[in-house]
Amino acid sequence: MRKLHKALLWSVLTLMVLSISVGYANLTDILDIQGITEVKPQNGVFITTINASSGVTVNNYIGTVINSKADISGGEVTINVTVYNNADVVYGYNVMKYVVGENTYDNENIEIVTEMKQKHTDWMVQPKGYMTFPVTFKFKSGAATTNAILNSIVEFEFLPFHEIPDNVEESTVSNAMDRFEEVLNTPEEYNALIEYMNNPPGWDRNSSYISNVRDANDTDKASIEELFSGNLHININGEQHDVKIMIKRENVTSAYSGDEMTIYMTTDPLTSRGKAVVYRCVYVNDNGVWKRDGVMTEGTATVCDYTFGSSWGTGSFNTNTWAAS
Repeated sequence: MRKLHKALLWSVLTLMVLSISVGYANLTDILDIQGITEVKPQNGVFITTINASSGVTVNNYIGTVINSKADISGGEVTINVTVYNNADVVYGYNVMKYVVGENTYDNENIEIVTEMKQKHTDWMVQPKGYMTFPVTFKFKSGAATTNAILNSIVEFEFLPFHEIPDNVEESTVSNAMDRFEEVLNTPEEYNALIEYMNNPPGWDRNSSYISNVRDANDTDKASIEELFSGNLHININGEQHDVKIMIKRENVTSAYSGDEMTIYMTTDPLTSRGKAVVYRCVYVNDNGVWKRDGVMTEGTATVCDYTFGSSWGTGSFNTNTWAAS
């Protein structure tokens, strides 16, 4: 009898492993992502149907992630997405994220917007209930309209209502801070970052830092997208915001004389001269373990030109002018 129990146990375990492997393979095949990214099917809320009008082809969807191709040559196009909450608690809309790998968002002149607002009672999904929300594909204001095709993979994140942060911008920045601490404490990723900074490919303004602001080196931008698994695009109240990052090797604290890294982040478009809201966090190497020296701090920095650092330009920000709010 004991042998029979063992046989049954191994059979069940084998089936579980096979199921997980097949599920992961299916997810990878469905999303067809070439690159570094992470997509986790939602627990609780998931898409049941998508009413796609003419102009949008939904290739597939899983959880609350949608893989689609949009053609808006005839004007903006809206689809309606229905989700179901299989949990026993109320869920609410948190944020829309671009799932970034290679060729997963191939037209920056087109944006995807939704009427949903973060942590708003109009966009709650009741336990064992359904909710339908609109998703619109359109050209950005003032953008070129020569290419009307967008291939994209986006995730509409729903969370238990009580777990949704009050500020999606600060939440996204905070998550990126956590991710950077993980990078610093993962030898392979840390060594790759330092090697890149020491030997930047092609032209680079300064090897002591990398950035994804306008006019930064394309390889810098690609490296940052890879470091943060592409989660640097968020939708706040129906508007697209790209998170701009600058990572610098600099000693800004008096307690440590060794390795330090500072990360600066903003969702400001950086298109107008003046001050931008910029978050900053300092990381120090304490006997081989990287940790934060304090907390993420909100501040401001002067908007400038990245290439020359001129205070008269736009597109970037001057970290030397950063001051806590």
